[in-house]
Amino acid sequence: MSKTAKSTNPATGKKIAEYDRISANEAAKKIKKSHKAWQKWKNTSFKKRAKLMRKAADILEKNKEEYAKLATQEMGKMIGQATGEIEKFVTIMLTTQQII
Repeated sequence: MSKTAKSTNPATGKKIAEYDRISANEAAKKIKKSHKAWQKWKNTSFKKRAKLMRKAADILEKNKEEYAKLATQEMGKMIGQATGEIEKFVTIMLTTQQII
């Protein structure tokens, strides 16, 4: 197996980026760290989660063109489709904020 993983534009076949692979030991450490974060997150109040989701929505909305371009490059999506998906996700996150 190669020591790197490549991100390739499916429409053009052009390499976007290359990433170093991690060892099984490093992966296990990351899984353990993620599990600890989840243990904390699952006990976080809905109000605090909603506040964080609002912040994430604001960041996505502010940078939606950049993220849509990335989705277009990495997944071969049409730019309008990628932008629409981001806008839909932002709407869902903002709706969550209004519930509380």
